[in-house]
Amino acid sequence: MSRRRKDKKKRRALREDQQTFSESIDAAESEVEESFSAEEPVETEIEQFAGSLASEEIQEDEEPALKSDTESQIPGDSWLSRNRENLLLGILVLYVLLLGLGTAGELFEIEWVLNLPIFK
Repeated sequence: MSRRRKDKKKRRALREDQQTFSESIDAAESEVEESFSAEEPVETEIEQFAGSLASEEIQEDEEPALKSDTESQIPGDSWLSRNRENLLLGILVLYVLLLGLGTAGELFEIEWVLNLPIFK
């Protein structure tokens, strides 16, 4: 008998917990809906960019001049900073080729490779 009562109490407590949980979820949802309905829609970055492009006007008496690649770069931007990645990649490829050449010279005892100044 006591086991049935305990089970009923557990079921009742579980139902009450579920009801309070669903009520708290409903309250939270209504708060979120109210906060979003009160705010203005957020303009995305793409819409802002498109709006800024639309607002710019080209004057009729002036023709837009086409700029060369060097003129379109940021002023003060040096050649070294623009091509740093390509230079580093070239140096890395050269290093790997020399490493492979030296390894092949050592493994196969190729005299002309071993006599190169870089490997002495």
